[in-house]
Amino acid sequence: MVWPTLTSRRVVTTLGWLVGSLVWSVVLYRYLFHAWPGSSHRFGDLYQRLNESLWILHGQDPYFVGAHISDNVPPSVSLLHLPLAELGRPWAGYVSVWLSCAAIPVICAGALSAVRPVPRSTALLVMTLVAPPAVGVLLYPGASALGAGQDQLWFMALVVVDLLVLSSRRSGYLVGAVAGLSLWPGIFAAAVLARSGVRGLVRVAIGGVVTLVAGLMFSPSASWRYWTYLVPSGQVSVRGVNSSASWPVSGFKGTWNMSINAMLTRWPLGGPFASKAAWAVCFVLLVVLGLAIAWGLWRLGLVVTSLAVLSIAVVSSSPFAWDHHWVWVVLLLPFAALECWRNHRVLSIVLWLSVLPFVRQLSRSVIAHAPKHHGQLIFSSPVDALVMNRYVLACLAVMVAAAITVLMARRRTLGNEPA
Repeated sequence: MVWPTLTSRRVVTTLGWLVGSLVWSVVLYRYLFHAWPGSSHRFGDLYQRLNESLWILHGQDPYFVGAHISDNVPPSVSLLHLPLAELGRPWAGYVSVWLSCAAIPVICAGALSAVRPVPRSTALLVMTLVAPPAVGVLLYPGASALGAGQDQLWFMALVVVDLLVLSSRRSGYLVGAVAGLSLWPGIFAAAVLARSGVRGLVRVAIGGVVTLVAGLMFSPSASWRYWTYLVPSGQVSVRGVNSSASWPVSGFKGTWNMSINAMLTRWPLGGPFASKAAWAVCFVLLVVLGLAIAWGLWRLGLVVTSLAVLSIAVVSSSPFAWDHHWVWVVLLLPFAALECWRNHRVLSIVLWLSVLPFVRQLSRSVIAHAPKHHGQLIFSSPVDALVMNRYVLACLAVMVAAAITVLMARRRTLGNEPA
């Protein structure tokens, strides 16, 4: 009698998740078109992916110099979007919203079940009910991901399932596949290593190879150009900000680049800090510190918090990080705060506070009152520097608080060891 009951529960949960996300996608789709201020450039990233898919399907190379300069994703991503391209733009936009509305509850339910003793089926249904509108309406990164038709929420859901839902014996394939699609999520291989050891890394490699081979089969010439030229030459980053310069400072410091690289190029830094060398130093420091802090948090049993720190390290250290990239961070922060509340109260409070810069309504209010010239933000004022770098500054505070927590826990452990 247990098996049918369990099966029935799974069927009901799956149907509730699919129908609930479908309803929210309809609501948010209409809201996206009729009520979101400043959303005139809707589904821009999605339509770019659809164009790339159709170009490759018809034997064209999307990375050719004459094509749109923003083509900076591997052919496997174009293959992933090919079914949407066949649907056509109106339906593709809707399906992208549905996929994102389905991914949000998966992410939140996986994180909630990891930090609280809540059954995954219950967590998924509850998060299907409340998470899509909360993420899509209240948080800037969520609104950006939905409005641009971005795939970051889809990829994040796969990583969360791999690390927080699947058993350690099966962990790694999805992380590897996502790393093959989006490169920088490869940092989560460290979490796979912590969970599953070297065998987990083998599965990561297999997942990455599968996506690479899929892209190679879709377009051998485009795959060759991407992996042998765009990636090693750095054109992936340059094209991401629609530039042909070798290190486009003006492109990186654009209004919506929310990475530490953008902070280096803006006032009050700039000058010698607006260089590839300065970014490279910051990149190495952030990634190394992120890995070290995440390892310490993992050993303390703070799994979701360690994943949040890994996300912070890799997103903030990217040459460019648009609003939608920060979904990898902001969706984990509340659950990391819940995880830390009982035994690491100060870190928990810092995590809760770090969510505030991502809240759409608060950010719009701050930006509205920031000093402007002819309607444009003044890039030489303290208020503007704070507003434009708010994501990075908040998350650097999280990393500092997490590092102090790890060091204090280590000191207590050493103090309790017998002489």
